[in-house]
This record gives sequence, structure tokens and C-alpha cells, in this order.
Amino acid sequence: MAGIGKKLKEIVVASLGFDSLSGTRRLATRYFLSLSVISLLAILGALLVQHEDRQSGSAARLVNIAGRQRMLSQAITKTALLVARSTDAAERQRLLEDLRGLGELWEHSHFALKQGDPSFGGSAVNGPEVREMFAALEPHYSAMSGADVVTGSSGGRIRRSKFDSRA
Repeated sequence: MAGIGKKLKEIVVASLGFDSLSGTRRLATRYFLSLSVISLLAILGALLVQHEDRQSGSAARLVNIAGRQRMLSQAITKTALLVARSTDAAERQRLLEDLRGLGELWEHSHFALKQGDPSFGGSAVNGPEVREMFAALEPHYSAMSGADVVTGSSGGRIRRSKFDSRA
């Protein structure tokens, strides 16, 4: 191995004509070769950092969507409780509009995490462990997605409405 490095050095020195160059010229040539190698390494390092940044940016978007899911489920619960306790018809109607919007965004975000959605900046490539977690979550998701919310009473009858826009 050391013999190969020595031969390579001899070839480079001979091809660059180091033997015939003056000391100053030899030093300048080595300096520029060193700068070229450093520049090449800096460019490669920048490319690696850019690649890693793209990878972590995708993961960060998924984490943000998952965090938003938690916030949305809490907001849906709070709004549903406010609807159930509201006695003012106008306030109840406003809360129901909010609930529908929250529900639609919650379902869209769930789909984006589970299946992938380019509008959220990427696609979900879920491994087997994550797919199992989604399968375990499915009954709870379906129950919440299909839940009815009391929207008011009309002549003694209670009307129910899903926050889901498909209802």
C-alpha cells in the first residue's frame, strides 16, 4: 500500500515538473493544489449539508402535522363541549361552523400523515411499525370522525350533525 502512494507521488511530481521548478514556484504550486483540494472538500460538505437539510425538512413537516393533529383534536373537543353548553342560537351556529372547519382540517391532516399529501409538502412513506400504529388508531379515528354533535333542538327534537363535510 505504501509503495502505491510512493509511486503516485513520483508520478505527480514528475508530471508537474517539481524537480525543475524553483523553490518558490514549487511552494506556489503546492499551495494552489492544497487550495483546490480544500475547495473541493468544502463543496462536497455543502452538498451533504444541503441533502441532510432536505431530509430533516421533510421530517419536520411531518412532526408539525402530527402536532397540529393533537391541537385540532383538543380544539374539536373544546368546541363540541361549547356547542353542547351554548344556549344562544347564533353562538351555537358560529361554534358549529368552527367545528366543521376543524373537523375537515383534522381529517385532511390525518390523511396526509397516513397516505401522504403533496399539499402538505411531501409524501408519507410509512414503515410497518407506523402502519400498525395507524391500524390500532383506526377505530378511535372512525369513532371521532363519525361522531355526531348536538346542534340544537327544534320543537322538542334534538337534531344531530356531523362535523364531517361528507355528512
